[in-house]
Amino acid sequence: RRVHGPTIMNFSEENVPKIFGSDIDTHFLYFNDEKNENHESILNQISKIALDYKGKVMFVFVSKNEKNMISFFQIEENDFPKFILTTFGNGDKVKKYPMNDNKNKNKN
Repeated sequence: RRVHGPTIMNFSEENVPKIFGSDIDTHFLYFNDEKNENHESILNQISKIALDYKGKVMFVFVSKNEKNMISFFQIEENDFPKFILTTFGNGDKVKKYPMNDNKNKNKN
């Protein structure tokens, strides 16, 4: 099956059906503020990785302006950038795997 569309989708009302209606049930979510100085370089790095996983993992950029998604994933503004791998199991239950959770690091 051919996968169409950009390497990284922008999360938007228009793209919700494409994102959640896809056969791909593993999503790599990248949360950030587009105005952050690191945004473009991170996006470029993710784009390179996304090419290797096209058709297997959906890569989605979520802007800080998407308040419902930010709230659902319990992200604070000082958490940006944030990366979360999600999988949708039976019954559409979402499993979340945060990739840069500083709260779980050991303190010395």
